[in-house]
Amino acid sequence: MDPRFIKLSNLLIEYSLGNYDAKIKLSKQKDAIDAFISSVNMLGEELKSTAISRNHFNNIFDSVSDTVFVLNKKGIIELANKSISANLGLPEEPVYNKKIDDFFTCLNKTSLFNKLKKQLHASASLQNNDSILGLIRSKPNCIVSCNMSFLTNSKKQRTGYILTVRDVTQIKNFEEELIASEEKYRNIFQNSSDSIFISDETDHLSDLNDAGIQLLKVRSHEIFNHKISDFIYNPLDKKIFLEKLKAKNNIVDFKTKLIDTEGNIVDCIISSNKINDNRKHFKGYQGYIKNITKQEEVDNLIVRTINDTQEKERIRFSKDIHDSLGQQLSAVKFYIGTLRNTYNLPDEKKNEIVEKSNDAILDVLSDLRNICFNLMPQTLQNVGLKAAVNELCRKIVIADELEFKIVINEDQFSISKNLEFTIFRVIQEFINNSITHGKSSKINIKITADKKELAINLKDNGMGFDIAKVRKEGMGLLNVRSRVKSYNGSITINSAPNKGTHYLIIIPLTN
Repeated sequence: MDPRFIKLSNLLIEYSLGNYDAKIKLSKQKDAIDAFISSVNMLGEELKSTAISRNHFNNIFDSVSDTVFVLNKKGIIELANKSISANLGLPEEPVYNKKIDDFFTCLNKTSLFNKLKKQLHASASLQNNDSILGLIRSKPNCIVSCNMSFLTNSKKQRTGYILTVRDVTQIKNFEEELIASEEKYRNIFQNSSDSIFISDETDHLSDLNDAGIQLLKVRSHEIFNHKISDFIYNPLDKKIFLEKLKAKNNIVDFKTKLIDTEGNIVDCIISSNKINDNRKHFKGYQGYIKNITKQEEVDNLIVRTINDTQEKERIRFSKDIHDSLGQQLSAVKFYIGTLRNTYNLPDEKKNEIVEKSNDAILDVLSDLRNICFNLMPQTLQNVGLKAAVNELCRKIVIADELEFKIVINEDQFSISKNLEFTIFRVIQEFINNSITHGKSSKINIKITADKKELAINLKDNGMGFDIAKVRKEGMGLLNVRSRVKSYNGSITINSAPNKGTHYLIIIPLTN
């Protein structure tokens, strides 16, 4: 037998093992066997080319980040790339020769393959670009996006389908969070009691919430015709506002007066800052307008109340000096003047005049101490709140025979002298009202505290009043409210006719 046949047999074995580089050299005979050997060598090169193409396809097929399935016409899985386990957590081998619907379903639990096939056959092309959302049966919280196209052979005959699956769980969750965030922002935007606006680079309004529409008296369809700066009443304020905004791209708590489209003027605070897109490109401004007209009225009322109270205190102080010290000092002057002409008077008469002068001076000193106590009790300054309140009540009991019950646990709290003085004045005002207006015979004063707040309970058994019928509070009560408010405190007043009055004052001890 020609040994070349043995070499041919061994070469075919090499090809079957995938060694396509093996070759047989041609003999010098150049006969039919050499021609056959040449054909087999060419077969090796073709097999090598085919293997390289197949490996290249497999590398591409397995390197695709999306999961790709090759399905037959019945939806049976014939091939799947390696991302099936990396991206979807499904095993590679067990999915072959099984229905795609065994692993995936539509969101409404119907057949995913039938829906994709129906959608694909309804299109005019070999592929459908519209994705359908589905679920992985073994991972019901995992949402996937599916696209399917026809698989064709060299004769363009449809032999099956190519299905591409992508995990979009995070994308869908992000979209839902984004939608929820946008809805939350829109709710805050629309329901805010302050006026919120958005304007472009030229200060023209692009959006304005309901509070802003009501404040500026702008019609919804005319928002875009206005600039924020157009509503600034003072031309100088308008100039400063625009200059600051242009220089710094933001402005904070710019206090000014605004005039609405109907000519009403209100006190406002404007804050605005620039808006950038994701590429840091300047897009416009966003900001808010706060109407402080009522706040200004309250602040002015507090200032007037304080000034009026101070003026009343000066008048009372002047009256106390005139009515009490003035008359008693005049008496002392009279007695001393009398002593000048007592040369011929007996000693008993002289001693009587001296004693009367001394008594008058003692009365002056006593009244002077009372006036000083009302201005600033030395006991409060030197000893503390409890001692000062007790001293105040003792003086009043002597004069009006009132009954006081005082509970002040000073060991529970430590407060500043300024706060002690404020509390003392509040108690003094309550006692004064109880005596003057309430005709009370019993007054309870209780001050307790914990780590967070100080509680001041003031009660009397006086005439009381109907809170609902009191339209305007007196100057004293307004002064009490302003004192409590200055320490971020709150005051609750309960009263009824013939049932006394109760003040509950809470002052925070933090901050």
